Amino acid sequence: MTGERLTVTERPLASITDDVCATLEQRPSRWWWIAFSFAVSAASFGVYCILRSFRLGLGVWGLNSTVGWGVDITNFVFWIGVGHAGTLISAILLL
Repeated sequence: MTGERLTVTERPLASITDDVCATLEQRPSRWWWIAFSFAVSAASFGVYCILRSFRLGLGVWGLNSTVGWGVDITNFVFWIGVGHAGTLISAILLL
């Protein structure tokens, strides 16, 4: 294994590092700032929702009725079901 080439081209390995790091060394483009502002807006909305939930209570989630489950329990049960279904299907296919 000693002496085998790692790349097909004749470029030095330092040029690969330069290509990978080039995006980090440039200033962000306009589209990056648009995507970043969208992500900050979504994160701010999430923080607002959490603070509102703390301030007003779990009634915001739909837990007003003693019979109904509410969004949080329904969501939890759905994702647990999805996780178990994937595991079950994988186990059946393995057999």
